Amino acid sequence: MHRIARGSAVLTVLVAVGLGTPAAALAVAERSPKPERGPEPQVAVIGTGGTIAGVSKSRVSFQSYESGQLPVSRLVEDLRPEVNRLADVTTRQFGNKDSNAYSLPEYRRLTTAVDDALRTNDAVVVTTGTDTMEEFAYWLDLTVRSDKPVVLTGALRPWTVIGSDGPANLYNAIRLAAGGRTTCFGTVVMLNDQIQAAREVRKADALRLNAFTSGSSGELGVVDQNQIRQAFDAGAAGSPGPRAPLPA
Repeated sequence: MHRIARGSAVLTVLVAVGLGTPAAALAVAERSPKPERGPEPQVAVIGTGGTIAGVSKSRVSFQSYESGQLPVSRLVEDLRPEVNRLADVTTRQFGNKDSNAYSLPEYRRLTTAVDDALRTNDAVVVTTGTDTMEEFAYWLDLTVRSDKPVVLTGALRPWTVIGSDGPANLYNAIRLAAGGRTTCFGTVVMLNDQIQAAREVRKADALRLNAFTSGSSGELGVVDQNQIRQAFDAGAAGSPGPRAPLPA
């Protein structure tokens, strides 16, 4: 009996039952059907504008730019090869302006847009400006009734400057949403690799990339490349439970 490779149980068995040579065993293995992957998570990205969709005067105009200029479809397309490995990602343009330019009726329409998207998707990412991101997040935390993940993200630097935090924040927000790790957590904010609860997060700096903090409550977790590290997982003791349904 020929042992093809250390730990290669399949090829060892194939040779043992009479296929004769390692080459023959490899040929059979190559013809064997690959295991089917499960369905990809469906993530909707809803764009509302803000710095993340901003266009700078030059590639080094970190603070001189016009926010809300790029459509969210452009942002996702710039990341398309990478996000395609995470989920089936679709986009919807809700608006494209500064976050502090939205009115309360528009907040309500945003809730409707998120609720509608969650009926056919596994999670939603909302891109928005950071000036009122904590208010946006808290509003959605109070009004969206689904248990599915809702992740807000944005940027402190416009999309078009070197070293922009926008692409990394959007990619990590989609990764977090697609992973389903914040199911039943309500709305969360994901910037600078940090996962923050909507009820606790505050903007503490207008310029630095680590602008958001949850104070003494602490962050919910972090996204470290391929790992999502949380203080506790959904369903663990002490984690938030499902939301009560709206009254009929």
